[in-house]
Amino acid sequence: MKTITTILVSLLLLAGLASAQGLSGTFKGEAKMRAQGGEERSVPLTLELKAEGATLTGKVIQAGRPDAEPRPVDIQNGKIEGNKFTFVTVQTTQRGEMKNIWTGTLEGDEIKGTRAREGAQEGRGGATFTAKRAN
Repeated sequence: MKTITTILVSLLLLAGLASAQGLSGTFKGEAKMRAQGGEERSVPLTLELKAEGATLTGKVIQAGRPDAEPRPVDIQNGKIEGNKFTFVTVQTTQRGEMKNIWTGTLEGDEIKGTRAREGAQEGRGGATFTAKRAN
């Protein structure tokens, strides 16, 4: 019984590591958010991710507006737990520093999640995103 338990625990740990390593790569997709007028808009999104154990690093490349030039922003405090991940991005804008908290899941070659602006009112400054592996 002890041997079976050890094997099962080992397999679960390996499955978690495989999921984490599956996050490494470039994912391209879009973020959907509400504009000030209330209509939904989509902007292109690229995530360049590197998974090392339970740590996630990389860059998010996204324009704040559809007509703006995309800019890369470094990922901070990236964490992986199984097929779930979280990280923070910080951008400097005309209004000051803006901190976004990203959470998501890896499902095969696709990631899905949400982005929420720290300190924003409920329903403002948030987005949903989906992206597929590009490489």
